[in-house]
Amino acid sequence: MKLQGKVTVGISTKDRAEVVYSSIRNMEKVLPRGLKLLVYDDGSTEPVQREKCGVFFDVELFRSEISEGQATGRNALINKCKTPFFLQLDDDSYPFAGDINVVVEAAEKLEDAFAFPLPFEEPSRGREFANYMHVDSIAVQRFVGCSVLIRVDKFKALGGYNAGFIGYAEEDEICLRGFARGFQVYRLGGILIRHDVTVISRSLADIAVKTFRNLPYMWLMHAPSAIMVPRLVKLFLQAIQYSFRFKRPSIFVAFWKGLIAGFSSVSDRSPLSLQNYRKYKNRPEY
Repeated sequence: MKLQGKVTVGISTKDRAEVVYSSIRNMEKVLPRGLKLLVYDDGSTEPVQREKCGVFFDVELFRSEISEGQATGRNALINKCKTPFFLQLDDDSYPFAGDINVVVEAAEKLEDAFAFPLPFEEPSRGREFANYMHVDSIAVQRFVGCSVLIRVDKFKALGGYNAGFIGYAEEDEICLRGFARGFQVYRLGGILIRHDVTVISRSLADIAVKTFRNLPYMWLMHAPSAIMVPRLVKLFLQAIQYSFRFKRPSIFVAFWKGLIAGFSSVSDRSPLSLQNYRKYKNRPEY
């Protein structure tokens, strides 16, 4: 298979140029020469430099002068993508073993799906994925942003990631929208992604703030009425817990901001039916 016409690789990053260069060097060990690689620099203080990305891949670099968030960056990359499939990676994740051809061939046959989570390992967290060459598709709830193959036309049909989600949980939200439309998410094997989880410009407390801003909005928009209140109560208690854990009251404030944003948009609410929600929850997470 000639991959150049089938799949594009994409990375969105901010203030982590050296991490990007390292990931590109690691990709060269597994992915074929000449593959299209799109890089979106989300307003970095020290921008990614094209010449430091090497010549192994066909690299195209885009830059926003101001930071608009990860969801906006990833939407921009996929809108620039001219191939049927888009391999979305974090700036510190990269194919480590296996064959991307195997994945794309399997994905082409699954026409009802819009996303294909791929096996990934995180050595720094002790996460392993031993049987990554198992190719049979498994229907799952959602995908993780560091390791997913996206079917571009269906992703665009869903309107892309919610740009209001500055970062974190945008994958969960689009999977709920996709499930409501009958767009499936299948985990595929054939390749192993390594996620280094580098700490450069990464704050767990900041991640918690963004997550607790987005999750109340997501469940207000998409949860069946019967489980919406229990979901929000659970999030409320978790927000208190995380606020004390990180000594960041802004986490609790973020929960309320998300709740207010959700109620402000309640006329756009498009919940799953209780039956569909149960089908969704009965699947493996990813």
